[in-house]
Amino acid sequence: MEQLNTYIQQARQQGQSDEQILQALVNAGWNSEQVNSALGITQNPATPSLMPQGTVIHGGFQSATSPYANQASSSQLNEPNHLSGSGQPPASPPGINKKSKMLLALVGGVIVLVLALGGTYAIFGRNANYKSVTCTSQNCFQQHFTTCTPATLNNANTTGVKYAINGPKGKGCSMTVEYAYNPNPAWKNQPMTCIFNNKENYESDVGQAFLDLSAKSNPDSCTGSLVKLMES
Repeated sequence: MEQLNTYIQQARQQGQSDEQILQALVNAGWNSEQVNSALGITQNPATPSLMPQGTVIHGGFQSATSPYANQASSSQLNEPNHLSGSGQPPASPPGINKKSKMLLALVGGVIVLVLALGGTYAIFGRNANYKSVTCTSQNCFQQHFTTCTPATLNNANTTGVKYAINGPKGKGCSMTVEYAYNPNPAWKNQPMTCIFNNKENYESDVGQAFLDLSAKSNPDSCTGSLVKLMES
C-alpha cells in the first residue's frame, strides 16, 4: 500500500484528478476498491474524496452513481494524462504482482517440463524397467510376445532359429529373427527385424513374413541383412 499511496501523492502533485489516477491504476492491474480506499486515505483533509467506496468506472469516467460525479469538469475528464497538471509526464502507475506473475510463469514452465518428461518416459522408457528374459520354452516366449516384453528364445538345437523380442514399436511388436543354421549358408547369423502383430502366434507371424518377402512383399516392415539377402 505504501507504493500505491506514494504514487497517488505524486500524481496529485502533478495536477491529476482522482478519476485519472484511478483509471491509470485500474489499467495497471490494481483492484478498484483498493484504489478507492487508498484515495480516501491519502485525500487532503480540506478536499472531499471524488472516488468514495462503491464508485464504478465505465470507460475511464466516473459513474453517475457517485455523489461527486459532476464535480470533475469535462476538460479534466478528457484531458490526456501526459498533459495534466504542469505538463510534466505523470509518474508511471506502480506495477502489481510482477513477482507473482514471474513465479506463476516459472511454475507453469516446470509443470510443462514434468508433463513432457513423463510423456517421453511413457512412450520411450516404459520398457526400460523390463529386463530381457531368457525363455527355455515356446510357451514362455509366446507369453512375452503377446505382451511384447523383452525376451529371447534360442532354438538353435531344434529349429535352428533364434528369436529376440525388442519391445513395442508403432502398432506392433518388434522382434528379431536369426538363423543359427540354414540350408543356405549365406543366411546363417544374418538378423531380420520385423514389426509383427503380437496378437497372433509368433512362429506363424515369422513364417508369413518369410512368405511375403519371397513374394517381394514386406507388410511387416522387415529390415536387416537377411532381408537384403532374400531380396537380392
